[in-house]
Amino acid sequence: MRRPIVLTAVAAGLVFLYLVAFVYMVAFVAIQPTPAWWQNAFGTHRSAQLAWLLSFHAAGVVLVSLPFAFVIARVYPRLGIAVACVVTAVIWGTIDASLVIDAFTSAAFGARGFWIANSVELLGALPALVWLMQRLPSNNRWRGP
Repeated sequence: MRRPIVLTAVAAGLVFLYLVAFVYMVAFVAIQPTPAWWQNAFGTHRSAQLAWLLSFHAAGVVLVSLPFAFVIARVYPRLGIAVACVVTAVIWGTIDASLVIDAFTSAAFGARGFWIANSVELLGALPALVWLMQRLPSNNRWRGP
């Protein structure tokens, strides 16, 4: 009886910690200027900024998700991908759902594309990393292949 309660509490704690880490990562990415060497690689200033923001944000999402994917894969060996999907769905519903709706009702095509890419990164990174963590071979020689 205690084990499901403990696992649920761990999942709720992971949701909270992942939410805080994700918000700080997004804020950090948002305040970073586009480097001059990056701007020289693109034809326009706007395309350089958008490409920098999307790639830097994707790298940030992966880096923030790695420790959480490791914990989820180890604590929930059979339900890891489902737990990761629930964690990301809760965070997406908390943060991005209203922003995506606003972007589709009032924003230009570029903003819509950015919010779609942001949602895909958020919803896909953690479950994909948990799946990869579960597929890694074990170093424990007693466990077998």
